Amino acid sequence: MLAQETHVTSLQDLRELVYDTLCGYDQLEPGAFPMTERILTKRSRPCGILFCVQGPRRVQYSSVWETETNTLLFYGSSGERFLKIQLVEAPQLAGIGHPGTHNQRSNQQSVTKAQVPKGASLQR
Repeated sequence: MLAQETHVTSLQDLRELVYDTLCGYDQLEPGAFPMTERILTKRSRPCGILFCVQGPRRVQYSSVWETETNTLLFYGSSGERFLKIQLVEAPQLAGIGHPGTHNQRSNQQSVTKAQVPKGASLQR
């Protein structure tokens, strides 16, 4: 597993970094596959984002931005962690909503343990 540091100043920059990294891992064509995201909560407060890219043949690649330690963890289709990025700077998560997301409670219910990559924990 590789580890590195990077600066991210906006949520859009974070999304682009995650999407490009997940697509580049298995040489997916950028723009050809959708990426979804779910805000993760802990005690009803946002604590991270789960990003998923749906590849060909129902293959799924994912990344978790954990805001407490400000790290991005990347997982391949079999659940193995292939990269850890320590964010030196990162956008604020508090107060961020996502298009199509109704509220934190519906987010919490829609993210199940089956959707969380191996090695990542979803604390409620």
